[in-house]
Amino acid sequence: MKRIFLSPLRIRQRLPLVICSLLLTAITIFGVISYLGVRKATLKAGQTRMLSLSQQLSDMMSTSAHHLASGAYTESNNPAIANFLQSQGKDSVTETKTLLGELLRDTNYVAVRILDLAGRTMQKAATARVELPLPNSEIESLALHKHDSALLGNMYCVGSVVYYPILAAIKNNNSTIGYMVKWRKLQTRTRSVDQFSRLIGTDAKLYLGNADGSLWTNMSSPVEAPPKNNGNKNQILQYSRSGREVFATLNPVAKSPWVLSVEFSKSTLLQTATNFVYWLLIGGGIILMAGIFFAWLLARNLTGPLVKLTRASSQMASGNYAAQVPVDRLDEIGKLARSFNAMATQVQHSKIQLEERAENYKLLFEKNPMPMWIMSATTLYMLEVNEAATSHYGYSKEEFLKLNAKELRPEEDIPRFINTITTGTAARKKHGIWRHRKKNGSIIMVDMTTDIIRYNNEEAILVLSNDVTEKLKAEAELVRHRNIHQEIITETKIRAREQEREELGKELHDNINQILASTKLYLELARTGNKNLLQDAIEKSYANINFAIGEIRKLSKELVGPVFDRSLKDSLQQLTKELEAITPIHITFDANGFDEAEVDENIKVMIYRVVQEQLNNILKHAAASEVRIVIKTSCGTLQFSIEDNGVGFDVTKKPEGIGLRNIDDRVKLHQGKFDIQSSPGDGCRIAIEVPLHNPGCSTFTHEFNEPFPGTKPF
Repeated sequence: MKRIFLSPLRIRQRLPLVICSLLLTAITIFGVISYLGVRKATLKAGQTRMLSLSQQLSDMMSTSAHHLASGAYTESNNPAIANFLQSQGKDSVTETKTLLGELLRDTNYVAVRILDLAGRTMQKAATARVELPLPNSEIESLALHKHDSALLGNMYCVGSVVYYPILAAIKNNNSTIGYMVKWRKLQTRTRSVDQFSRLIGTDAKLYLGNADGSLWTNMSSPVEAPPKNNGNKNQILQYSRSGREVFATLNPVAKSPWVLSVEFSKSTLLQTATNFVYWLLIGGGIILMAGIFFAWLLARNLTGPLVKLTRASSQMASGNYAAQVPVDRLDEIGKLARSFNAMATQVQHSKIQLEERAENYKLLFEKNPMPMWIMSATTLYMLEVNEAATSHYGYSKEEFLKLNAKELRPEEDIPRFINTITTGTAARKKHGIWRHRKKNGSIIMVDMTTDIIRYNNEEAILVLSNDVTEKLKAEAELVRHRNIHQEIITETKIRAREQEREELGKELHDNINQILASTKLYLELARTGNKNLLQDAIEKSYANINFAIGEIRKLSKELVGPVFDRSLKDSLQQLTKELEAITPIHITFDANGFDEAEVDENIKVMIYRVVQEQLNNILKHAAASEVRIVIKTSCGTLQFSIEDNGVGFDVTKKPEGIGLRNIDDRVKLHQGKFDIQSSPGDGCRIAIEVPLHNPGCSTFTHEFNEPFPGTKPF
C-alpha cells in the first residue's frame, strides 16, 4: 500500500495541518454558501428596486408627455387657427403666423406646422433649417383614436440631434378640421442629470426609445437598442453593453410610442455581495490564523506526552523494562501513559517470572528422575543431557554430549532408526519401544517419547527415555501365568467333561440299565406264555419303561442347556420346587428387584448353571436344611447369591472337586465377580455380580450382603 503524502511528517506537523485544512474547508464552504445566499438576496433586492424605479420613471415620463400633449392641444385650438383652416388659409393668416412664432419662442421647439385633414401643410414656422419628416403614422393613429386629442410621436435623429413631434387635433364644434405638429428637440439639462443620478445612482443609466426599436437614445445621443422583452412589463433583461454585464427593465411611456429603459451594471447590484466576500475573507483569514496558532498549541500539548511515550517504548524495546512515562494529565493520554507504565511494570514482572520459569524448566530437565536429552534434528548429536541419563547409561556428561544418537543403539537397529528419522515418521510426541545399549554394553528396552523443539536457534528433538526392561519382563511373566491359568481352565473343563461322562455312565449303568434289564426279564416271562404271569409282567414292564423314561428325561434336563420358554425367574422357581419335592431341604427364592429385560440370554444360562451346580454341591456336601437364593438387578449390574446353613468348609484349603472352579470360570467369562464365604459349622455363601450396562457402579451393597438367618455376616 502506497504511503500518503502526510506519512513523512511527524504527528506534531500533521495535526496542525489537518486541523487547518478542515478549518479552511469549513470556512470555504461557509463562505461559498453565504456568498451565494447574499448574492441571491442582493440580486433579488436590486431587481425589485429596478422594477420599482423603472415604474416610477415611466410614470414621471408619462405625466410629462401628458402635459406636453395637453399644452399642444390647448395651443392648437386657438380660434384664429381654426378660422384659418376653415377658410383654406385665406382668413386669419397674420394671426396664425404670429401665434406660430410665439410657439417657437421656447428654444426646445424647432418647427411648427398646421396640417389639414389631408395632411397638407397649410402654414409652418421654423427656427432652424432642419428637414423633419411628416409624422404620417402618428397622424393616422391620432385620427383612429378619436378619444385622444393629442399625443407624442416617434423620435427621429437628424444629424446628431434627436427630435420628436407633438401632434394635436384642431377641432371645431368637436370635429377635427386639421392638425398642429410641433417638433421638439430632446435634450437634458445638467441639473436634471444630477437630480436623476441622485435618484437612481451614479452607475445607473436611463435610455428612451421608440417602441418599434427604430431609435434609442441616452437623452443626448443615439445608442444601441436593448433586446426586446416581448411585451412583458416586469421582465428583467440581462445583456452586455460596452463590454460589461448589465440588468435592465423596459416600461412603456403613456401618451407616446416610447419605451423607458433603466440599466444597472451587474457589478453595482452585486456590490453588497462583493463587500461581504471581502469582509468574509478578512474574517476567515483571521480565524484561520487563530486556528493555526491554537492547532499548534494543541499539537504540542498532545504530542509532547506521545514523544515521551515513544522514547520510553524505545527504551523498553532495547531491554530497559524499568522505563516509565511521567504522568501529569487526567485525559486519555494520561490514561495511556498510566496504562503504559502498568504494562511496563507487568512486563518487568513477567520477565522475572519467565526467567524463574525458565530456571524451573531447566531444573526440571536436569533433576528429572527420568533420563532426558536433547539432540540435533539434523546431525543427531547430543546438545544437552540431564543427570538421570548419564547415571542410567553409565556415561559422564562430557562423554554423553559427544555421542551420536546412533551410538546408543545396537548395530542391527540403526537402519530402522535412521529410516524413522529421515522419513519423518518420528512425529511430534512420538512413542515407541526401542533397544538401547549402555556404556557397559548391556541392552535395555526403553519407551521413547520425543517432541520437536527449538533449541539454540536450531531444530532439535527432546527425548524422554523410560527403561521398561523390568516392566516387559513382568508383563511376560504375567502372560506366562495367564497361559498357565488358561491351561488349568482347559484341564478343568476336560476333567469336568470326563466326570460328567463318568456320572452319565454310572447313571445309565446303575439306574436306567438296571430298570431296562428288569423290564427285559419281565418281557421274557411274558414270552413263555404263562398266562398267570403275563398280565403282571406286562404291567411291571410298562411301569419300568415309564420310570426309565422319567429318569432319562431328568438326566437329559441336567445335561442339555435350559430353554427359557417363560423366564429365568420361572425356570429357577421350577428347579427349586423339583428339588424340594425329592429332598428335605427348604429353599427360599427371592427375585424382588430383578428386571429380566436387562439380562442377556447367555448370562441367564450362566445363572441357571451356577444354581444347578451349587444346589448339587449342597446336596452332596453341605447337609443343609435351609437354602436362600437372592437375585436382583441394580445400577446396571446383576447381583446374585446362594446361602445355606450346612456344615461349611475352610475356604483356605483347596477343594477336592471342580464345582466351585466351574462356577468361577463361568462368572469370569462374563467379566463378573465371584466371592465365596464359609467356615466350618457356619454354612456357605457365594455372591456373584455381573455387569450389564454400567460396570462402574458400586458392587455388593449392604442389602445384597445381608447374611442368611442363622449364619454369621461376611
